[in-house]
Amino acid sequence: ERLGALAAGRGQTLLALALQWLCAREAVTSVILGFSSLGQLREDLEAINQTPPAPLPEAELQEIWEALSGGRFAYYR
Repeated sequence: ERLGALAAGRGQTLLALALQWLCAREAVTSVILGFSSLGQLREDLEAINQTPPAPLPEAELQEIWEALSGGRFAYYR
C-alpha cells in the first residue's frame, strides 16, 4: 500500500516505480523482466520507456527500501 501510494503520488504505475528503483540501485547491473503474455511484455516495456517525472530522490529510495524490508527480521552474526 505504501509503495502504491508513493507511485500514485509521482503519477506512475507501481511497475514503473519498481523498475526505476532497481535501475537507481548501484549494485543492480541488470533487470530481468518476467511476463507470461504479450500484454505483460508491453506493460514492462512501457514502464521501462516511461520518462520519470523526476529522478528518485534519496529519501524516496530509502522509503521504498524500508517498505520492502520492513517485515523481515535482522540477521546478527
